[in-house]
Amino acid sequence: MTKASADRAPHRSTGDTSKTDERLSVGAAPVGSPDVRDVATAARPAAHTASGTASGTAAGTSAGPSAGPSAGPSAGIAENVRVELEVLARVISALADAAPQEAQTLAAEYNAQLISLRDQIKEARGEDLPPLIEDMERLQGLLNRRLANRSAGPGVDPANPYFGRLVLDEGTRVREILIGRATLIDVRRGLRIVDWRHAPVSRLYFSAAEGDEFDEVFGDRETHGTVRLKRSLTIRRGLLHRVASESDVFERQGDVWRARPRPGGELKGGQGAALRPDTLAPVSGLGVGADSPSEDRRLSEVTGLMSPEQFRVIARPDDQVVTIQGGAGSGKTTVGLHRLAYLSFQNPKRFAPDKLLVLVSSRALQRYIELVLPALGVVGTRIEVFEDWLFHQASRLVPGRKVERSQHGYADVEMAKSSAAALIALREYTGELVARLESALASAAVRSCDEAWAASAGQPLVQRLEDLTETLAGARGVAPSASQVLGRTIKAVVAEIDKPYRVLGHVLGDSTRMRRALATTGVAGTKLETLPGRLAADGSRLLREFAARDEAQGGAYEMEPLALSSADAALLVWVGRALSASEKLQALAHIFADEAQDLTAVELALVVSASGSPPSVTFAGDRAQRQRFVSGDDAVPDEGWEKTLSAAGIGVRSIAALKISYRATAPVARLATSILGDLDRYHDRESLREGVPISHLIFDEFGEAVAHLGQALRLLMQAEPHATVAVITRHPADAERLYAALVRCEVARMRYISDEEFSFKPGIDVVDVAQVRGLEFDYVIVADADASRYDTEAESRHLLHIAVTRAIHQLWLVSGPAPTPLIDPALVQVERL
Repeated sequence: MTKASADRAPHRSTGDTSKTDERLSVGAAPVGSPDVRDVATAARPAAHTASGTASGTAAGTSAGPSAGPSAGPSAGIAENVRVELEVLARVISALADAAPQEAQTLAAEYNAQLISLRDQIKEARGEDLPPLIEDMERLQGLLNRRLANRSAGPGVDPANPYFGRLVLDEGTRVREILIGRATLIDVRRGLRIVDWRHAPVSRLYFSAAEGDEFDEVFGDRETHGTVRLKRSLTIRRGLLHRVASESDVFERQGDVWRARPRPGGELKGGQGAALRPDTLAPVSGLGVGADSPSEDRRLSEVTGLMSPEQFRVIARPDDQVVTIQGGAGSGKTTVGLHRLAYLSFQNPKRFAPDKLLVLVSSRALQRYIELVLPALGVVGTRIEVFEDWLFHQASRLVPGRKVERSQHGYADVEMAKSSAAALIALREYTGELVARLESALASAAVRSCDEAWAASAGQPLVQRLEDLTETLAGARGVAPSASQVLGRTIKAVVAEIDKPYRVLGHVLGDSTRMRRALATTGVAGTKLETLPGRLAADGSRLLREFAARDEAQGGAYEMEPLALSSADAALLVWVGRALSASEKLQALAHIFADEAQDLTAVELALVVSASGSPPSVTFAGDRAQRQRFVSGDDAVPDEGWEKTLSAAGIGVRSIAALKISYRATAPVARLATSILGDLDRYHDRESLREGVPISHLIFDEFGEAVAHLGQALRLLMQAEPHATVAVITRHPADAERLYAALVRCEVARMRYISDEEFSFKPGIDVVDVAQVRGLEFDYVIVADADASRYDTEAESRHLLHIAVTRAIHQLWLVSGPAPTPLIDPALVQVERL
């Protein structure tokens, strides 16, 4: 553990090369000033002899041209650069000497095994010879391959052998440790290169500063001492390009070494910028303007700046389907929640909290809104993740059997079941049933039945049929034949639709009907010919699954859980609500569905049907933040809100666009718009703050990036203990790997988020991008802004857009040598470290 001396400057000694003066005087201006000044001129790549090392041992070896520019006798060469050139020369020379010896040792090991095989062959029977000869040939080939691989050195690449150097004072002993990607300890040659990922001593490189005392256990040895020197180095193709200490940075430009300002800037000045639910206070009403008494101090960022148009969204009539389209940080979630509170405040009887529902896309948002909503005076309203709510609804239609989520099925089949085509086919089928009933009603000519039928318009079909059956039973003066025909028709329709899965299986299994519906939604060509047959097979599967359930219930034995995809569950519940089983599913007064851009046509229609009649729904979402994608030919196109809602059959709607971003600064907004390019249908957004420039830090090595981030985050947590930070990666495995690496840097209050378990407390969350939508942080670091993680495909563009727009105050982008092409260098401050 390191013990930093707060009242003492980092220790720097003077004297010989073992205690090199790390300071460099380069004119009157400080090193960190923005101008660039020569440190050395006419530095020529040439062989030279190292006169000593930082650990006090003379190397006395010739490095050759690959060691870097020669220091020569020029007094203009900074002492710290000269020393690093000598260390690199010694290391490369030692690696060159070590490689042949390693090859000899390796060859000796394999030769011993080959001799053993030879002796076995002499004594083997004839039938045993082939496998022994095969083993010998295999072993010889393996030796040749390993010797070829060893030509680059024993696990350490001479082109880039290390990226950090420590010099440790341990009482009477001075030790030099080189931090790299592989371990090679050769005391005779003065080599101590350790793998930063595994060696305990490397933790000092990531967590300690020059002058810090340390008390560590390395292996079985307890060590006390002081960090005398800590350097970050950039070595490419055996050439030293950059030397950085805590105060000085020197870079090689051609044949010249120059002083540079410290890179990367700082993370500072944004503590408390992001909204956190633990600071909210309850309010009793709503209003417009900064002086409104209903405004609480944390929601003022949106409420206090609410425009008349935004308030009109909140105050739309309660029997409308309202869609709020807004960019990241535009306040669409806040406006949607305010609309919910407004309706409850205006009509508390109809919109009682237990008759309201908030649907969200993740458990993180669920927990967040659970903390926020009471501050708006709404207590007791359910807040559910959409998928959980969907499958809970489906399970109510399948009593006696557990329903499980399944990923079965082909992408194009699942998409077809989720699309408007499925709704078109189901509505067409329903229309045919209604036409049969109305034909029977016309033939029966029973006035009371006609009136009952007309009065039940808008109700689920089964409920209408029940009312009609009751009316027919009480009707007088009806001809028996007419009554019988009408009664048989009603019973036949009821038998056909009383179980939602039968309707679903029947419609999906009607290839002619599905082909017609698919054609109306733009499906054509080969897919139009093959997809109906595959849908029919899927419908048959559903029928078999449910038929087995009915049989099991009759035999009173337990069945395996019923596996349904999200598309199956959504269709099943839509059919249940629209046709047959509405009494099992509660109708709600109002539903607010947040992050609705990823809901399919069927899911949008389902939400509307769940809100009763007339529907009262608020959708909020940003088409630029979609996360639902299918690769290849089945990629889901973005058709905009208007077409998506129309395809879902949602006719009564109001679409409001929020154009002002209260979260993103102008630099972040410009970058986000650039990342999306032509995928952004709503690019005319505005930002109210200019903000801090975006830094794009490019590193050659992952370990170098970790060291830089570790130091920056430690300093940030010391200076701003109440700040919230997100370190975001593309994939969960990358987040876990980065978290483990940053742990070695002894960064305080750091959390690895694996299942949306955000605490919304100050600290650092290391998380993958799929979990952060809808959230915001004071600081955001996109830790893997590489081409390998974010290519130019639509999915990458949407996900990177989501990542960068989480930042309230400051954004850093970190990448390797091949950054993502989605970052426009003109919009960021690029620094190659």
